[in-house]
Amino acid sequence: MVYAPHWYDLYALFKKKFNYLYSFNVLELQNSINIFKNTHFGLKGLIKNYSNQLKLIRKRGHDCIGLTPTVIGECGIPMDLNNKQAYLDGDYSQQINMMNSMLTSFEKTLTMNFTLWNYNPYNTNFYGDFWNGEDFSIASQNIFSNNKHSCAKEDTKKTENGTSDSNLNSAEIKIINSASNSSLAKNIPFLDEHLKADTISLLNPTEKELDLSKIGRVLNAIVRPYIARINGKISKTLKV
Repeated sequence: MVYAPHWYDLYALFKKKFNYLYSFNVLELQNSINIFKNTHFGLKGLIKNYSNQLKLIRKRGHDCIGLTPTVIGECGIPMDLNNKQAYLDGDYSQQINMMNSMLTSFEKTLTMNFTLWNYNPYNTNFYGDFWNGEDFSIASQNIFSNNKHSCAKEDTKKTENGTSDSNLNSAEIKIINSASNSSLAKNIPFLDEHLKADTISLLNPTEKELDLSKIGRVLNAIVRPYIARINGKISKTLKV
């Protein structure tokens, strides 16, 4: 048996607002009226806040169902924070601060594993994840659409020089057709019309491999070093 609750910053989740100048330990406030004790300031305070929440979740699991392993079955951040300002100016610094603080908190708990919600290659700024008004995906079509437009001149030169995306192998064609024929694409005309071309644009023109970094959001917070194997037991993490 594994204890696998979901965990989010509930204030940011429902308000869709984030400002690291202050944050609240909502889990502690469920059982306490001391708002001053459970208010944290700055990025260091935010990391402490998140770390305390994770420790509390694990403690509640142990208290309720015994000493079973704990994994956060779902966690992530709403990308459409602060009235979707990042979609207007391209500045994802608030999302990066929030995601980095969340993942740093997991690292500080040492043995707490998690599943990051979510990866949805169909995500757009307008429709989000196409589910319940959510917009959590670490991938977005708008990201590579912007990249594609910014590289238009370069692509035109390559075409003039005889370089073409038509030399796709059968495996790549299978990937593209599979995406285009999905039930989601068929039910959304926008995706059905553009998905093949957009998926082809993800292919590196020289190596013909899917370049997923072109659709990623806040990757500089998500892509982090980790220990694959260690001889011994981790006792603490060090500041870098």
